[in-house]
Amino acid sequence: MKQSSDSAGVYGDHRPTNTDHSNEHVLTEDPGLRDWRERYAANMSAAHGWWSVTTLDWLEPGDNLLGSAPDATLRLPVRLPERAAVLNLAVATVTLTPLDATITLNGAAVTGPTELAAGTQLFIADSAAISPAAAGADPQDVRVDLTVRGDMVGVRVRDPRAAATRDPSSEIAWFLPDPAWRLPAVLLPPERDEEVAITNRIGQTTMEKVIGRVAFEFAGERHELLATQGGKGKLFINFKDATNGARNGTHTYPGGRFINIDPPVAGRLTIDFNYAHHPPCAHTPYATCPIPTPSNTLPFAVLAGERSA
Repeated sequence: MKQSSDSAGVYGDHRPTNTDHSNEHVLTEDPGLRDWRERYAANMSAAHGWWSVTTLDWLEPGDNLLGSAPDATLRLPVRLPERAAVLNLAVATVTLTPLDATITLNGAAVTGPTELAAGTQLFIADSAAISPAAAGADPQDVRVDLTVRGDMVGVRVRDPRAAATRDPSSEIAWFLPDPAWRLPAVLLPPERDEEVAITNRIGQTTMEKVIGRVAFEFAGERHELLATQGGKGKLFINFKDATNGARNGTHTYPGGRFINIDPPVAGRLTIDFNYAHHPPCAHTPYATCPIPTPSNTLPFAVLAGERSA
């Protein structure tokens, strides 16, 4: 991309002006974007959302103590039992044996050794919870997620009390909504059986199927972003641009941003950078986010979507 010596080469036709995230009159004109941003903040600050995560610990072969004891391999908040349970890892099998805590799985109390599948969610009763416990798990219970990353098995602990200390109004910020960042695009097909190596934050690399490349024009130049399969049938793009890590009032998370877009109709689609958002790693040290591929680095500043608060 050709760039001049002044900031126009970086910002193209978009220069930073007001980055106040409370631009209500613009959001009113785009209720879809307003509602999406509200859901994003609500999910982040939910009782078991990303802001609730207090630890991510990896299991060692054999017995692993889950509890608040100083020597626990898998750490729980200090108000919970020191010896809540033991998780035994044997090759790829994890078995839970409850000790001094009431643990709920699928709405029922676990009373003996139980084999756990990847993605299992356990709830540990919190006797100091604000609301009284009902049948099954209480919304204020601490949640323990069994997480598998390659050959590693981990436990991610989610504490509603931790989420309650966070403030979306001061900890989540946005560039002003700008319809100029809603760009027409086309989806270029991948090579036959094309895959791409994706490395995550903890250094693991896996191969993922390439769905295609989203091609669009910005400031008279053509750009392409590689897309993989996202959730709910959407295309997932993990990208970097000139705002990452900058300290000029328009900076974003150094590790890049995510955007999910609707699949193409007759080969054409829209990439709306107003919906770009930070990965969970921007909000918690206990996530294992994928790193953008080198080819998904844009040479200009995308002044749209989520920015650093």
